Amino acid sequence: DLYELDRVEVRKSLISPDMDGLFARARISSGELCSWYNGLRCTHEEVNAREWAAAQATMTLDAETVLDIPLALASVTAFCASLGHKANHSLPNNAKYDVFDHPRFGLIKAIRAVRDIEPGEEVCCDYGYDGSKEDLPCWYDDGRGSQGTGEPSGLSQGWQSVA
Repeated sequence: DLYELDRVEVRKSLISPDMDGLFARARISSGELCSWYNGLRCTHEEVNAREWAAAQATMTLDAETVLDIPLALASVTAFCASLGHKANHSLPNNAKYDVFDHPRFGLIKAIRAVRDIEPGEEVCCDYGYDGSKEDLPCWYDDGRGSQGTGEPSGLSQGWQSVA
């Protein structure tokens, strides 16, 4: 996306060097859009019926629709029409997800800055998982000192890959 080309880029995450991250190329002011999250449109039932590993790059759009980036397309060399799937989870977060009516893709998720983001800073969202500790991924920190121990059972309820 041309808008994203001026604002963000993908490189190795500062959170973990074995995964990609989304970084600001230019200063992004609080409230401004950073990036888009688009993918194939699936139902919650389709996503929840999959094995965990096949549903890592999904994002709930609405009550009926999940945006899905299949694992084979998760790399930016395979899919770069939008880059929002590279934003990782971190608290405190500097960005959040919003629904956006994109002129090319229609309704998708957008990533919006919740505070000023400086060039070179990693763009991170609060994934906002809910559920019991046992159902959350082991890397997930909810900001209350509670980390998950397993794989989320409600995959399409906001899960997005960090890989």
